[in-house]
Amino acid sequence: TSFPYNSRDLAFVLSKIYKTPLILSSATPSIETYYKAKQGDIELLNLEKRLYQEKKDTIIVDTQKEEMLNPFLSKRLINEIEKNLQSGEQTLLFINRRGYIPYVFCNECKKFLQCKNCTVPLTYHKSKNLLICHHCKKSVKPLTHCPYCVNGTLSYFGAGTERLTEMIKDIFPLAKVLKIDRDSIEKRDFFKKHLNDLIDGEYQIIVGTQIITKGIHLPRLTLVGVILGEQGLSIPDFRSQERVFQIITQVTGRSGRERKGRVLIQTNIPDSPVFRFALTDDYEGFYSYETESRKLANFPPFARLLVIKMRGKDEEKIKKFASDIFFMLQKINREKVLTIYPPMPAPILREKGEYRYQVYIKSEKPKTLIRAVDKLKKGIKEPADIKIIFDIDPYNLL
Repeated sequence: TSFPYNSRDLAFVLSKIYKTPLILSSATPSIETYYKAKQGDIELLNLEKRLYQEKKDTIIVDTQKEEMLNPFLSKRLINEIEKNLQSGEQTLLFINRRGYIPYVFCNECKKFLQCKNCTVPLTYHKSKNLLICHHCKKSVKPLTHCPYCVNGTLSYFGAGTERLTEMIKDIFPLAKVLKIDRDSIEKRDFFKKHLNDLIDGEYQIIVGTQIITKGIHLPRLTLVGVILGEQGLSIPDFRSQERVFQIITQVTGRSGRERKGRVLIQTNIPDSPVFRFALTDDYEGFYSYETESRKLANFPPFARLLVIKMRGKDEEKIKKFASDIFFMLQKINREKVLTIYPPMPAPILREKGEYRYQVYIKSEKPKTLIRAVDKLKKGIKEPADIKIIFDIDPYNLL
């Protein structure tokens, strides 16, 4: 049995139990936390001055209109990197995807090559010469023909940190380039070996995922280039825009601290309000925009959310059990205090060999959700081969 919890909410509970003040610090607080501050449930303290008064120019590059060297690098970004190399300043290229190529596609049956345990695409890692699932870590050797239709040839497309690093080294062979992602930092003594050179500017170009977006001050860093800026906006989760806003704000905050900086975001949806708010450091503007859409859809912070997650080896049995849960919830909901949605497959249907279905319930009060969970636990017998998790205020819907 797992115990899902949000560490921030658990900290609130502990602070009340031990009567100890709790300080939450962020330039991009969660919408729910900031809503509580606006409502007066928690005290809001603003830092009026920055340690470094950021000085940066911001540019959005429309990848559908701008001249591109390849699908991932615009000529404008390459020119900006060249300027930095000539002036002895650092560049950070951000792409929130590790590996070499994230998608393998059959030219015949048009299917993506997926992990056998999980319904997610396999990512090709050139350094290991393996196709790896980033969920269950299962790996297979690269294929030349489709395993589904047998006859089809495979195309490899897309880019991760490995491939982007290779591209940059090909374009700027004399530049010293460092890749920073989860694969890198898993290597023993990675930061011990590279951190001082990174801070001193010995590495002229850094290619990284969100691991590099916060925590390290790089005084020579003056250019941030965001590759595939729209990545993450289409994830089926009501917090997807919030997460992209937070990441873009954090990564662009690396530039222009001690010297004049530039930020260049490459995207095929340049009109997205998320970029406009992030590039102007307008958290208040984003908060107003995001809470308006969440209020219309009745998502947190305007309602509390419970996701009943079910998983098991037999998909038909999971579907039947999810339906039983749904009908029992309808019987429990005589006073109509719950909004109950029919069971549906999880966005990632199969993970680590188990099928996953979910039932969503909304309510204005968390106690109503807790009572519903208690009644469900008493009224339904959990099959031995099905795992069920009651996740109130879930952080991730995938």
